[in-house]
Amino acid sequence: MDVTYGENRYVMVGNGVIGHSDDGLSWTFDTTVTSASLIGVVHVRDRFITLDSKGTAYYSADGIHWDSPNFGGKELNAVIATASGFLAVGQRGMILSSTNGADWKREESGTQEDLGGVDNAGGLIFATGTNGIILSSPDGRTWTQRYSNTNVANFNLRGVTYARGRYVATGAFLTSTDGLTWRAASESPLNQGTQLIDDGSQFLFTPHPKYSTWRVLVDLSRDGLTWTTKDTGLAYGRGDDYPDYAPSLAFGRGLHVMVGDHFIATSVNGANWTGYPSEYPFSRVIYADGGFVAVGQIGWQGYSSDGAHWVFNQIDATSNLHSIAYNNGVYVAVGANCQIFYCRKDSLLRLTPKALLPGLGFHLTMRHGRADRSYALQTSDNYGVWHDVSIFKCYETVLDQTASTNTFRLYRAVER
Repeated sequence: MDVTYGENRYVMVGNGVIGHSDDGLSWTFDTTVTSASLIGVVHVRDRFITLDSKGTAYYSADGIHWDSPNFGGKELNAVIATASGFLAVGQRGMILSSTNGADWKREESGTQEDLGGVDNAGGLIFATGTNGIILSSPDGRTWTQRYSNTNVANFNLRGVTYARGRYVATGAFLTSTDGLTWRAASESPLNQGTQLIDDGSQFLFTPHPKYSTWRVLVDLSRDGLTWTTKDTGLAYGRGDDYPDYAPSLAFGRGLHVMVGDHFIATSVNGANWTGYPSEYPFSRVIYADGGFVAVGQIGWQGYSSDGAHWVFNQIDATSNLHSIAYNNGVYVAVGANCQIFYCRKDSLLRLTPKALLPGLGFHLTMRHGRADRSYALQTSDNYGVWHDVSIFKCYETVLDQTASTNTFRLYRAVER
């Protein structure tokens, strides 16, 4: 047992149980966060922190409601924006929710199946995964299992889209008119993939590379029942192995964008594509706030306003990023090892210092921003008055020649 005091409250931890008391005499033991023994508790910087015998940390702002930054999972596979914030899904039935992209809590899914997709569709939220599992929820908190009819026990369902009175699930091309009862829509062998989108006139789906003989294919359907396969003219990869994920699709401003294994492609109709080589492999792209944002292997992230011209950056991820979502000025990306990254829209305007060269100045490079816009590098010595140094574009290196004569200087970039 261990006890500490903070936030006008005593907090005690023990064998998987946490108690709290306002006077040290009357205690409430009603919080169980783990079956393992809790070996200590401290109060630091307005937060209680305890550690269990398995090495998992738990934190609380009030000593009553607890959560853990380590949710015990290996993979977070998908994330979406919801009416209340964000929702992410992953292995062993993991579902996490957040109102701001920074603070997360685990929701009870009721399944141990691996969840590979999560989508807003037809007024419901759907989570899909292994062995044909379909979960539906009105709010992301209460979930109901909807195992699809089941000749799909060996299929991993990857997503649900709703359009023209019909729900369509990928992984086995299932359809439903109510989100409750599902039936097979096609016997096409090209049914393993990760993402299905609707552009207002048709459904688009990208099959897994292992079914496409190195060619990048797109399946198209007007009704979700009958599908036509189109060869984009693009090919996968740089090595002898197939990519371990399908390409990703996004639609915005009348343009389709597809990202994948070292390529980016655009199309105005979903059938005819123009490809661009990419040094970086991407796993997911979305259209948000007037632009396309992609994430991929080892934290690579890209931004484009037109799908053809991109600005690339690598964030501090130790593993691959699988999905990204945008909501109310906040981007959230999730990936392997239960990694979650978030940033606000204005943080895309970020400078990275290169070197201070005596007698020459300070070199800086824009790491984020929009390729079609110009920015002004500004400096300040007092946080209040800012002065323009130069006008530049993303990934251009700019120089402040007077920096070496100042002992303290602030920098920022603003759009012009």
